Amino acid sequence: MSTNPIIVLLPLLLFYGVFGAIWLIGYLVNGFGLYNMAKKQGVPNGWMAFIPFVRSYFQGMLAGEVTVGRQRIKNPGLWLLLLPILFGVVIGILYALLLMNTVTGATMLERGYGSRASSAYVIRFLFSFLGWIIPFILVALAGQAAIATLKGLVNYQIHRRYVPETRALLHMLLGLFIPLYQAFYFLHLGKLYPIAPPPVEPKIEYIQ
Repeated sequence: MSTNPIIVLLPLLLFYGVFGAIWLIGYLVNGFGLYNMAKKQGVPNGWMAFIPFVRSYFQGMLAGEVTVGRQRIKNPGLWLLLLPILFGVVIGILYALLLMNTVTGATMLERGYGSRASSAYVIRFLFSFLGWIIPFILVALAGQAAIATLKGLVNYQIHRRYVPETRALLHMLLGLFIPLYQAFYFLHLGKLYPIAPPPVEPKIEYIQ
């Protein structure tokens, strides 16, 4: 008795359908929040809040300069746009090298299988594999951490235009760990008018 493929794929289709609907809702809600905030702050080109990738740059525009220690990132939107691309290129190169190393090691194991040197091939392959997979994982984690940190700082800076510092930090952390929280909170902020921006400390170095 044959099984209808639609019945087999139905749970998977439902999962991706629900996931896609939630993602779309969050995307649009976040976009409307950024758009309304830009309108209240007098920032031009609010339509950028709805364009993929460009929205990251626009979000940095709304945040303004971001403080990191005793330095300020003058254009955080540009870094939000470039960091995923830069780390994506590095990850792609490391993955290609890892794949080449794995194929080469597998070929050596196949040629040496059954010989006295097979154990030496296995040990050499394992050490070589670990020598590539560990940097790959570390770079991937470092990239995600850098992007998440910068995005958190940008969101924190946006929050500080509307709420006190402690509340801004709380909302920033909740937005990092709770799905859709940041999108709906931005939508809420879009209904408010910003308070005066925090004062800029003197004698701070700038990162272009």
